[in-house]
Amino acid sequence: MYTEDLPLRVIDLGSKEKDRWKHVVEQDYKSMRALAKQAMQELKSVSPLLLSPTLHLIFRTAYELCGGMFLGELKSLARGMNISASLATVLNCTYELSHVGGAMRSFGCTAAIKKTKDCGLVLVRNLDWPLSKIGKATRIFKFVDRSRHFLSVGVAGYVGVLSGMLPGKYAVTINWAPPYRLPSMKKPGASFLLRKVLEECNSYKEAVRVLSTCPMSTSAFFTVCGVKSGEACVIERTQTDAAVRKIHHGQLVQANHFVSSKYQHLNAALDDDGDSGVLEFSQERAGLLEKRLTGEKTFRQTFNALDEDWVLNGDTTQQMAFCPKTGEMKVGRWT
Repeated sequence: MYTEDLPLRVIDLGSKEKDRWKHVVEQDYKSMRALAKQAMQELKSVSPLLLSPTLHLIFRTAYELCGGMFLGELKSLARGMNISASLATVLNCTYELSHVGGAMRSFGCTAAIKKTKDCGLVLVRNLDWPLSKIGKATRIFKFVDRSRHFLSVGVAGYVGVLSGMLPGKYAVTINWAPPYRLPSMKKPGASFLLRKVLEECNSYKEAVRVLSTCPMSTSAFFTVCGVKSGEACVIERTQTDAAVRKIHHGQLVQANHFVSSKYQHLNAALDDDGDSGVLEFSQERAGLLEKRLTGEKTFRQTFNALDEDWVLNGDTTQQMAFCPKTGEMKVGRWT
């Protein structure tokens, strides 16, 4: 069932890490547990070894030794969900694990920025993730630090940010990118880095600079939308480098393949595991959304463009639109 009715949860960044998610666990325990169970089934379908507590502990230990982010929050979530801190860490690093030898299915996503006639620049995005329980666990999170706040369309039990907005300044989403090399736990994962950017960067320019230059655990695509004309780009990232594509003719689209000639050779990884057609599907989604957005559009029409066949598909769990200029946000989910 599709709904645009989403609960709001407030995360107080001024409180201790161990306390930030307690009320979320209390209110969303059932949906968090159901999603964790489904994620574990997905891991088991790849290999039963991925459910090994010993393997989880090794991963967790390595994460801690490398100075992993949000350790206190992960421990708190684990206690509240009655799972090990090691498993909570693994589940919060599923993006990075998807880049380990094809261990998990790649995540989709189609994002775009459109210059609208009623709201200026608007960022829209469908989240495609092969876990149907994400819809029930989807929440709007308001991260508050004194007088400053930012919003995230997130998932209860996941401490990183995949999509977020600093009202009046910028909005940004992450799309899955083909792997460049094995992930490094010595550098922040994409969703953890994006959360830190939203916590600390107060302008579009600053956000783009950090997302373009900060070393990362593995490759990702960031679609960043500001409030002024021309403040719109896609940052195509590897662990240490970036290519930036800017908005052209009032719109910009990103799916799950590299567009920059600098990295197009990495697209071969999409079909390397025998799942032929993944690259073609990504290109098709981008082309369809590009076509659907052509011409003059309103905020609502830009959001509705996400309903285009293939852009909206069987793995779509969330869809959203952000207008950073006004702070307006529209979000839907499948439950």
